Amino acid sequence: DLAFASIGQDPPRWYEETEILRAKLSYASRKLDRTGEFPPEDVPGLPLGTAYPSPLEFRKDLGLIRRALLRAGLREEASGKLSNLIREVDLFGFHLFPMDIRQDAGIVRDAAKELSERGQKSLSPATQELLATLDIIAWAQSHIGPDSVRAFILSHTESAQDILDLLFLIRRRKSTPSLDLIPLFEDSSSLGRAAPIFEELVGHPDYKSWLRRRGGTQEVMLGFSDSNKESGPVASLALTHQAEKNLSVSAARLGVKLTLFYGRGGTIARGGGRTGDAIRARGVRGVGVRITEQGEVVSSKYSDRLIARRNLEQVATAMLRSELDETPQPVPESWEIRLEELAAISKAAYRALVYEDPDFLPFFLEATPIREISRLNIGSRPSRRTSDESLQTLRAIPWVFAWTQTRALVPGWFGLGSGLQAVGSTQQGLSDLRSMAEGWPFFRHSLNNFQMSMAKADLSIAREYVDLAGDRKAGKRVFAVIEEEFEKSRNWVLKVSGGKELLDHEP
Repeated sequence: DLAFASIGQDPPRWYEETEILRAKLSYASRKLDRTGEFPPEDVPGLPLGTAYPSPLEFRKDLGLIRRALLRAGLREEASGKLSNLIREVDLFGFHLFPMDIRQDAGIVRDAAKELSERGQKSLSPATQELLATLDIIAWAQSHIGPDSVRAFILSHTESAQDILDLLFLIRRRKSTPSLDLIPLFEDSSSLGRAAPIFEELVGHPDYKSWLRRRGGTQEVMLGFSDSNKESGPVASLALTHQAEKNLSVSAARLGVKLTLFYGRGGTIARGGGRTGDAIRARGVRGVGVRITEQGEVVSSKYSDRLIARRNLEQVATAMLRSELDETPQPVPESWEIRLEELAAISKAAYRALVYEDPDFLPFFLEATPIREISRLNIGSRPSRRTSDESLQTLRAIPWVFAWTQTRALVPGWFGLGSGLQAVGSTQQGLSDLRSMAEGWPFFRHSLNNFQMSMAKADLSIAREYVDLAGDRKAGKRVFAVIEEEFEKSRNWVLKVSGGKELLDHEP
């Protein structure tokens, strides 16, 4: 009726009898034109303010039309395009994909302190921007759909108070957004304390009520890149493994549903490798998995329909098998001790080169294209957190990218050989390492990833970059350390895995 009223006519009798569904669809289409407009514009034929308040209301209209077609015996018309549209609304709402918001814990800390001390007066630009972001989230959830923005990820979370500060800011807004609050543990210190922080957070009275409103599931994001850059690849994997295990134990004891959230880049140093194998190698059960795949991984895995489908099949299969297979045998405590020993020695070798050798930083700045990479305007964030040319200010992605360009791939393997040699220098130690490689999926998967990184490395190309170093003598000395560690890593990973060449297990 409204559709005909818009042109000043009453609907004719034949239209009411034969075209009622077409009229309903026409009206729905006009309502969609108004939905999500900010500010809304007038659409001819509809009263001002008429729009779908949520995807659920649109879904109800489509369901009404489908039921009418089925009652009329028009089963074919009720399927096909209409069923596809209903499925798309169920999947995508009005927002296509839910957004995550990500901010550094330091900014949230400062904002909470300012708001507590000053109220709404004289707030810094960073705090004003953060509060404005929370207001925009609330608007999007009310106008576009409750799932349009789903989560707030807090980078560099160091304590439960960081998340509680974020909750304080959210509750101070007039329109309170409904969000999953996700701590991101990414450096060595926070990964080591992930479980105690988790327990303190979910046990806090204020946060308990918030968690109940969100369905009782707590997501925790575990990062690879920063801990890798800080401690080397072996220690980073060991830290992440231990955090997974400790968090799953804490969640089970406290009755909290846990989802572990991983950011996976393309290289091993950024959490890459085969996703399905990584899921099965985790060794924890009853824990959800969420994955964000970054950068070049999106095009390499999903730009081709067949490859995308195959990748999703592998991930789904890995999840099902990890939950439905027979209960895995517990990992012997002696293996966990060996892993800690391996990680500590590998970390010491890595830091001795990267952070303790005075010639390393000049070599890295001059013999890799890091300065050129830093000037490329292709990243989501600047290459450095400040203008200071130290390793501490350099973000993990350009750090890995620079080594990839030289083909040395240092962040993907360095320190492995020193660790394996030290642990495997005794007959018992070597026997333990070989047993771990054979019987522990996590350790086997890690060794396979290290082999892949070393197989991709080409030190003959990397050697050509050494002449770019201003102090060639110092540069050659630094590169000699890299070459020595590479040979040690290659020889020892083959000794432990039993192969004759790298990737023998994948002909």
